[in-house]
Amino acid sequence: MWSFAKSRRVARRRFFVALIFATGVVTGPVRGEDAGAPTGIFSAAATSLSRAYVDHLTVIAPSPDGRSRLVIRAERQSYVLRVEGRIGSLKVPLAYGPNTEVLWSPDSMAFLITENDGGLMGSYLLTVVGQVNGHLTVRHLSKLVATKFGHPVRCFEPESPNVVGLTWLGSSRELVAVAEIVPHSNCDSMGTFTAYSVDPWRSRVLNTFTQAEAKERFGSLMGPRLLNASDACGKEPEACYIPQLHPDLKPH
Repeated sequence: MWSFAKSRRVARRRFFVALIFATGVVTGPVRGEDAGAPTGIFSAAATSLSRAYVDHLTVIAPSPDGRSRLVIRAERQSYVLRVEGRIGSLKVPLAYGPNTEVLWSPDSMAFLITENDGGLMGSYLLTVVGQVNGHLTVRHLSKLVATKFGHPVRCFEPESPNVVGLTWLGSSRELVAVAEIVPHSNCDSMGTFTAYSVDPWRSRVLNTFTQAEAKERFGSLMGPRLLNASDACGKEPEACYIPQLHPDLKPH
C-alpha cells in the first residue's frame, strides 16, 4: 500500500535530483566534489587542481564575490575547466599535468591558470581569462614573459622558463607573473626566478622584480616552490653554476 511516508521519500528524492541538475553538479565519472582543495605550489592563495587529477574529484573554485565559479573535472580522458555565473560561461581545456592551479582576481572579473603540462619540474604555462568589453577573453602570457626573461644563464640545451602566476595587484588589470629557470640540471641557477607585473589585456610587462625584490614584496603570497628558491645565486652566481658548463673556471 502506498503510504504518506513513502510519498515523502519519493518527493524528497525528486527534489534532490532536480537540485543536482539545476546546479550543474552532475559529475559523470568522477567520485565526488572537493570542498577543501589544497593551495598552489607557486601561489599560496591559488586553488590547486591536483585533487581533480589524482583523486578524480570535481574541484570547485568560487569567485571572491560568490557570483561565479570554476568547475574542474575529468571529461573523456581529459581535464576541463568550466566557467559559470555572473562573469559568463566558457569551457577551457586543461593540460594533463597534476600541478595546475587557478587564482581569481579580487574583483571577480578574471582568473589566471598556471597550467602544468608535464611533471613536477615543468613545463608550466600562464593563461588569463577575463571579461573584456562584456565578453570572456583568453590571453596566453607565457611567450610575453619568457621573451622578457630571455636566456640569462648558460644551459646544455636551450630551454624556455616555466611561466606561472603569483598574485593579482588590486584588480583584474594587473598581475604578477614569474619566470622560473626549470629546476633540473640543464641550466645554471636552476629553480631561481624573476617576477614581472603584467597588464594581461594589453600584453605589456610593466615592472621587473629580481628574486630578492619579489620575495621581499610578495613573499607572504608565495607557495613553497618560490619561497624555497635559492637566494645564493643572486649574491654569488658562481655558487649556482653547473661545473660542466664552465670548463674555463678553475676548481676552488
